[in-house]
Amino acid sequence: MSLLSRILERRFAQYVAVYTAAAWGALQVVDQLVDREVLGDLWYRLALVVFVAGFPVAMIISWYHGAKGAQRVRALEVWLLATVGVLTLGTVTWVVRTYEPGDPASVARRLRSSALDELTETEDPRRIAVLYLQPRSTEEEVPFLAAGLTEALIDELGAIDALHVVSRNGVAAYRGEVVPADSIGRALRVGTLVDGTVALSEGQIRVNVAFLNANTGEQFGRTLVQRPRTELFQLQDDLAHEVALFLRGLLGEELELIERQAGAENVEAWELWQRARAATDHANALSDAGDMETAWDQIGVADSLLAAAEELAPEWVDPTVERGWLAYRRSRWAGATEQVEAGRWIDEGMDHARVALQLVPDDPDALELRGSLQYWRWLLDLEADPAAAQALFDESEADLRRSIGVNQDQAGAWAMLSHLLLNKAETAQGKMAASRAYQADAYLRNADVILWRLFSTSYDLEDQPEATHWCNELGRRFPDDPRFVECLLWQMTMHDAETDVDRAWELADALVLLRPSQEAEFSRRWAGMAVAAVIARKGMADSARAVAYRSQGDASVDPTRDLVYVEAFVRTLLGDNEEAIDLLAEFMAAVGGDPSDIDYWWFSGLREEARYQALLWAGGG
Repeated sequence: MSLLSRILERRFAQYVAVYTAAAWGALQVVDQLVDREVLGDLWYRLALVVFVAGFPVAMIISWYHGAKGAQRVRALEVWLLATVGVLTLGTVTWVVRTYEPGDPASVARRLRSSALDELTETEDPRRIAVLYLQPRSTEEEVPFLAAGLTEALIDELGAIDALHVVSRNGVAAYRGEVVPADSIGRALRVGTLVDGTVALSEGQIRVNVAFLNANTGEQFGRTLVQRPRTELFQLQDDLAHEVALFLRGLLGEELELIERQAGAENVEAWELWQRARAATDHANALSDAGDMETAWDQIGVADSLLAAAEELAPEWVDPTVERGWLAYRRSRWAGATEQVEAGRWIDEGMDHARVALQLVPDDPDALELRGSLQYWRWLLDLEADPAAAQALFDESEADLRRSIGVNQDQAGAWAMLSHLLLNKAETAQGKMAASRAYQADAYLRNADVILWRLFSTSYDLEDQPEATHWCNELGRRFPDDPRFVECLLWQMTMHDAETDVDRAWELADALVLLRPSQEAEFSRRWAGMAVAAVIARKGMADSARAVAYRSQGDASVDPTRDLVYVEAFVRTLLGDNEEAIDLLAEFMAAVGGDPSDIDYWWFSGLREEARYQALLWAGGG
């Protein structure tokens, strides 16, 4: 009998077809239960393993029992079934043991792949990172000398138009660390590294500088600068001149150093200022680690050192400005919960700003300080009189603009101005200011905030290419930041965006994992509403409504009614205009929102609705 005849006699094909159909149907049921969060996603994996492993079992049974069950069980059949059973049990055990709901860091690293397409190595030698010079003497002051010389060199080279020099904030991450040159080059996107050492012996400061190819780590030049300690400022100028001279030979073009601005002429005051900056850096690290008590102590140490520097060099503006920034930092740490304390530190910071501007009326750092303090006072609602509050806001904007007028690369002023402009509902101008801040210094302490601001303003302006660019940049720089996952998700809700429902659910799960555990319930519903919008964009109306319904939250979960606002967006996408307007009215009534809150591109589909227009005109009335 031929093989085909035997297959037909034993009804092999019918058995396999029935099993395949039944397995596929059962798998779809499990998929729907997982999708609706009745079952966890582990169940889908287990079901898939069982159904795949069951396929050879179905084949064996159909072969031996297909002819009306007449065949007797054979030893080979027993061994085959046992083997399949053991393999299935082993696979199920492995899936259960290796399954994890999600490790936030690994999830983010996996998701960052979409952001890496813009990351390319650069070989442009004009893009330079000056690494912190390493101290090579045991004297206590050498580390401060090395740090100060590094930062002075960064400032002086950074003023050369032909060069792109990474800021102090950018190279600070590699201070005291042993990292391969090519790794630093890729991370900072530079072609040239400047590295070296500082030694102090018998009153002489010796600086050895090496130049490295950032892509290969190969050293291609070095230079030595030496001066008496009493000639520290001349040493700074000599160092900048020697480095610029070497780079000019490398690049084949003139590099004109800008004359060093007048500053400290007192070496002892300068060293105190460097010690104060080290104490401030330490305080910031302690604050980031949550040790606020020690951080406050370190800020006090820094302030005392700066006060001593002021006494030694009363004509030098930098220590006074730095004391003002310390007061600003203290006011931020006090925050909105301790407004009286925050107000006291703001007043102290304003006193320092006033003294600094008396010394140098157009000092950009002092103007940025005063503008920032005034804006922070406005944000905390410390001015009760509305007219006085508006004047405070206007004066803050004027100071920030004056600071930028003096120095177009005043990154901090640009960053603060961007936030202020967004509070004026000037989205395009706010985005431009944030972009200028990032161009001036991509390594600001709040660079993650700036990048999120650039994404969100691009999103608000319906600029999909820009939104994608800034989301990818956020992922490249901060792959473990939950806002990176969130921007990937919200991108899919934009007009003409590519929608992938499976990936949207994956991103939603990752966002819940990456957000703080105390926010898990809101995060799950928030992410669910975003997925509902993606599903609505996909045209799957019933599924979108179901997901939006189960993502709703009451006032205990959503006191600001943000979920209501997003659901109105979902309903607008679905054409449920009456339901969308009801939700917007609920949102406006709950939070006392301004009509501009709902005059947004999300609700463009409601423009012709009379009730929506009434909400815009009446502010929710």
